[in-house]
Formats: sequence, C-alpha cells, structure tokens
Amino acid sequence: MGRILRFSAVIGLLASIALPTWSQTLSNTPPRTKVTLSTRLEQSLAEGTLAPQVQIKANPYSGQSQKPLDLELSAGASGEFLLAPGRWVLEAEVQGYWTPPVQLEVGSDPLHRELIFWPTGVLTGGFAALPRGEPAPSEILLFFRPEPTKRAAKKGPPPGRVGCSLDKDLLFQCEPPAGQMDLRIVVKGFVPRFAWAINVKAGKSKNLGRTDLARGSSVLGWVQTEDGDAAAKAELELRPFGGETLRVNAKRQRLKERHRRAKTNAKGFFQIDDLPPGAYVLEARLEPYAPATTTVRITEYQVTEVTNPPLVLERPKILTSFVSPPVDPWEQQWTLELQRIDRKSSQVLETLRESVGLDGVCEITGLSPAFYSAQLISSRGDSWASEAVEIGSDNVNLEIGMEIVEVRGTVQLGEEPLVAELFFGGRFGAVRLATKSGDQGRFQLYLPRQGDWQVSVQAAEPSVSRDFGKVKVKVKASSLVARVDLYLDNTRLRGRVVDVLQNPVEDAWVNFSSQEDDSSQTLQKESDANGIFEFQGLSVGRGLVSAEAAGRRYSQPRVVEILEQAEEQEELTLTVEEQVRIDGRIGSAIGAVPGVRVKAAPVQLPYLGVGVVTSDAQGRFQLYVSPAAKEIHLAVSPPGFAFRMLRLPIPEDGQMVIGVEQSHASLTIEVEPPIDWTDTRGPKVYLLHQGGVEPLTVLLGWAQMQGVHTDSSSTFEIPTLEPGSYTACLASSQERPGLELGVLPSKRCD
Repeated sequence: MGRILRFSAVIGLLASIALPTWSQTLSNTPPRTKVTLSTRLEQSLAEGTLAPQVQIKANPYSGQSQKPLDLELSAGASGEFLLAPGRWVLEAEVQGYWTPPVQLEVGSDPLHRELIFWPTGVLTGGFAALPRGEPAPSEILLFFRPEPTKRAAKKGPPPGRVGCSLDKDLLFQCEPPAGQMDLRIVVKGFVPRFAWAINVKAGKSKNLGRTDLARGSSVLGWVQTEDGDAAAKAELELRPFGGETLRVNAKRQRLKERHRRAKTNAKGFFQIDDLPPGAYVLEARLEPYAPATTTVRITEYQVTEVTNPPLVLERPKILTSFVSPPVDPWEQQWTLELQRIDRKSSQVLETLRESVGLDGVCEITGLSPAFYSAQLISSRGDSWASEAVEIGSDNVNLEIGMEIVEVRGTVQLGEEPLVAELFFGGRFGAVRLATKSGDQGRFQLYLPRQGDWQVSVQAAEPSVSRDFGKVKVKVKASSLVARVDLYLDNTRLRGRVVDVLQNPVEDAWVNFSSQEDDSSQTLQKESDANGIFEFQGLSVGRGLVSAEAAGRRYSQPRVVEILEQAEEQEELTLTVEEQVRIDGRIGSAIGAVPGVRVKAAPVQLPYLGVGVVTSDAQGRFQLYVSPAAKEIHLAVSPPGFAFRMLRLPIPEDGQMVIGVEQSHASLTIEVEPPIDWTDTRGPKVYLLHQGGVEPLTVLLGWAQMQGVHTDSSSTFEIPTLEPGSYTACLASSQERPGLELGVLPSKRCD
C-alpha cells in the first residue's frame, strides 16, 4: 500500500509593529494588482474644517526592481495603487496625525486596507552633558506602548515608534500619538530611559525634563502573575549561565560576583544595567508563586528585552511519579531526576533529584510551570527511562512502567571475540545502559523492555567504533533470558589527512557515516601526528567520509566502498582546505533580529553534517561553506517571526541579507501509514519551498521551539511558516539529490 500525504494550512499574522524590512525576491515586470486604500481620522474634525491632505508612499522591499509610488488624497477619502505582485510597505503622513506603516503581500487578487490616523501631541526633553569624548547622538527613537498585561486598556493607538529631532543643546522633540502610555527613549549604544503613564494630549506640548545618557549593556522586561496582574516588587536575579554545574568553588565564587539583583516597580517592570557580555539565567521570584526563569544573551552596548512574552509567575505545582517495579534489579532505590528546560535555547535551567520510595512513589514539590525532562536513574547510574513532562496549570502524575529483561550475549570482530564497552540506547541516548564484554566477548545486563535497541560498541584495542541502529531483544518462550550476539565485519578504513600543500594534519576529526547499516550515527576518529587515521569493524558497503581541522578547514566528503577483506582496502587521502566565508544579516520590520538560528547545507554536494549558527544582537551571522558549493539551502528559524526555507547562490561579495516576516501560515501534514521513526533507512518526509529542501525533522524542531509538541507518527502540525507554495514528498535518502533538481517521486508527493 502506498503512502498518502495530505496538507492543510491556516494563514495568519503575528501581532507587531509593521515597518520596512529586507527581503529577496525576483521580478520580471509582472502584471499589476489593484490595492484600494480608505483613510479615517480617529478624531473628528470641527464643523467647517477642511480635511487635511494625506501623503501615501508605496515602497517595494529592497531586492525588488519596482519603483516607489506616491498617492495624495484628502483624509476620509479613498484611493488606489496598482502594484506589482510582491512585498510592499505603505507609509502615510498627515500633519498632526500618526499611523503605523502597513506591510502588504501583493498577489493576483485585489486588496483593501484602511489607514487609521491618530492625532499627535508634542513631547520635549533633553539630555544632560554627554560623557567626555562622546559625539552627539545621530538618531533618537521614542517607543510607546500600553502596559503589557492581560488587563491593559486596549483603547488608543497600537504600540509603535517615532523619530525625534535633537538640537545642539541636546534638547529633543517628538510627536507621538495622543493617549496615556509608557515611553521608552532609545539612543543607540546607550542604556534606554523610561517614562511611565505619560498623558500625551492632542495638539498640546509636554516636557519630560532632562535625563542622563550612559554607555553600557542592559536587560529589561516585565513580570506579571498568572492572573495578568503586574508583579510589583518581584525579586530578579541575573546570574551567568552554567555556574550551577561548576565543581571548583573558586570558579563558582568568581561567577557569583557577576550576579545582579533588582526589583520590579509597581508596573512589574525591571531594568538591570552595567552588564558584561555573556549568557545569563534570569529568574524572578515573588511569594507565593513559583520562580519564573528564562535565558538571555547580553551583548556589549546592546539592550536585551524580556517583554514578549513577559516573565509570568504561576503558583507552584507538584509532580508525583509512580514507578513499577518499585526498586531496580539490584533491589536498590531508583532516583528521579527532573531537568527544567528553556525552550528558547534548549538549555537546562535547573536539575532536581529525589529518591523514589520503596513503594515506587516519588513526589517533587514547588515546581514552576515549564517543560521538563524526567529520567529514572538506577543505583548503578544508568538511565532506565526518559519522559518529556509539560507542567502547566495543574499538578502532574507521571507513571513509569518497565519490564526487567535480562540480556546475555557476545561481541565478535570477524572470527575473534572483542573486549569492548557496549551502550544499549546509544552513547548519547536519553535511555542509556552500559556494560562490558570480557576476554571471551561475553556480556550481561538488564534492560527495561524488549524490542529494538540502538547499540554502540567501543573498543580500545583494536580501535573499534560501531553503532547498530536496530538490535532485536526478545525473550523466547523456552527461556527467561534474551540472547543478543553482535557481529562486526573485520574491515579497515585507513587514510591520511593533509593540507593543500600535502603536509600531514594532526588532530583532525575524521567523520564516517555508513550508507549500508541501519544506524544514522556518524563515527569519529582523530588523526595522529602523521595525519594517519583508521576505522575498524565498519559495515561492508558504501559510506561517506570527510575530515575537519583547526582553522575552519574541511575536506570534500568522499564516497568509499568498505571491503570485506581489510587488507584489500585502498588507503585514502583527505585534503582539508579553508572554507568560503559568508557574512549575513537578518532584517525585519522592527530592525535587526538577534537569536535567529540559520542552518546552511550545500546544494548538490554530499555532506555529513550541516552548520548551524545564531545571529547576534545586530542580526549578524557568519557561515562557512565548501569552495565547491555554488548554492546553499538555508533554514532560518527566527523567534517571533515566520520560519523560512530558501535556496540561494553563493554571493560573490560574501554578503547576504535575509528578511524575515511576521505574516505566517500554519501547516498540517498527514502521512498514511504512519512513519516508523526507528527505521533509519526508510523513506523520510521532505518539504520543498522556494527551491529549498528540508526534512520533516527540521520542521518539527522548529515546531517544538514554538511550543507545539506531538507524539503522533502520522499527523504533524508545523506553525509559523512563511506563506507560499509548499510540496511534501516521501523519499529515500538516495532520492534526496533528485528533489534538489526538481525530480519528484511519482505518487509520493502532494
């Protein structure tokens, strides 16, 4: 029976300020689409007063070949543009009024937009003397917004920003819309200053007085309770990330000296200034609520905001676990380990441990609502069970049931027994049980279940590293013990790593991935002082091998044929060379976007792994690609914006600008019959869009970042995608190159 894929999609728009952005599109003088605009003044005009004139400009996003267009009409009247399909931004001006810019995604269907204009007032103020040697600021921005709580008033203009003028005496003047709002004054490179509950009256002027300007980095944001109230007088602690895991007291003390503390004001707002760059954990506490925690990255002379969403304090919860059997195979107590995970960074924020009672019950109290990873640890330190736990508004019960299975077996390399370490569940698996084989290659251990297991075999002499992707563990009816015998081909892959001058390269990592066995793991070896490396016990058949060395030097991946007779295997030479550097920048409607994960893979070239980088506070990132690459696939994961996948040529000047948008779509994929995730060699779901090709696993990783988790193997929801045309295909890894060329598997795409 063939597989069937079905699509359903929902289009949406993330709430935000709409301002110009960067993007990359192509245009070949397309037909025009009618865009009708109506205008409305929020404040009625006095009788007999002429309606003011509205100046509207339609600007194409950078990268488009279209020219800006202008339109003039009276407030309250309607007009129209004829725009080429693509992305545009509308900016409108009326003397004495303000309206936010409007983004348009122009297609073939006519569009209508209403522009609402709010009357403005005038705010004046100034700065005290600048620090010695500091030039006068070239740009001042005034941000305005209501309080970010559920109970905030929804009347008045939306959040936004306006530019301000500055004279030689450091006095500024801004014209925001009228209303009572909180203000933030931003001068690039300086710590922002705030003014609270300022009542701006239409046509009137208000003086904010003078404030100081200070260089430095800061983190700021809002804390509220689960009821939507501002968390006044909540205690904030900002501490360097990772300090809790240090074992050396002197190092822990040095990090402790970098802790910063603050309290929220009556509005639940906090600001911590004068911070050295680095990664931090931010924690808010207020009785009787459980702590709220997130991770932040501080960049020099930049402001890091924790505002959307704010930190939310919720009442503490209880996790009760029920474990069966109640004790481990050695009649000792289990330990339940609970790790709180930050969804943004996937970092562990806190680790809690509690012994499981002899009755199999364990209770952990005082928990913050969050995402957790729970592991059941035996008295010998192995992880027997791993569960993802979402703690929300209610207490949680966790049931862990296991079948204790005794396993005995042997390990052989060719015809000889092998002394090795064995890891059932893999070397890095969440469930991981270790044992060793003796001189005769025999081993014994207990497992929590029957079924298929990934098993890693590691030996020092001979040097063997091998992963089995699917080892069947089954107790026969005539026995109480499961029998597992592992056989490794007596193969050898030997070679040398050199640079472009043919000099040997020491300490290079050589990566090997088999295309024949049922494991998707990549094996690694280091080259010695002569550049020599060697793998033993590999699967007979095809594999992919490459090397990476210091200085961002990589070899082109090579396809090799592993032979059954080790002495007949030809030695391999891998030449590492410097990669091509690409300097990129992520832009959006609100400026540069930090914290964006960018994954890049070469088009039509074999590769063992792909690079993933994260944009800094200015939205900048760097990629390194093979000199042989002509194009790259990009997967762009921007928090708060739509996921993008695209295919781009390698830029000749090494510069790349990528726009991210807040227009988004939600996509649901159904697969029949369900996917067998344990079958590493089976067909995979790939998504195609704008020439990009990404496996479903990448999209599911993005969905998890958005808080969407699924245990299904047949229905998958992917939120917050860039709108547009997508194709999904079920294809094998051998068919992946064809997808890049547009060759789609028959009857396996939708």
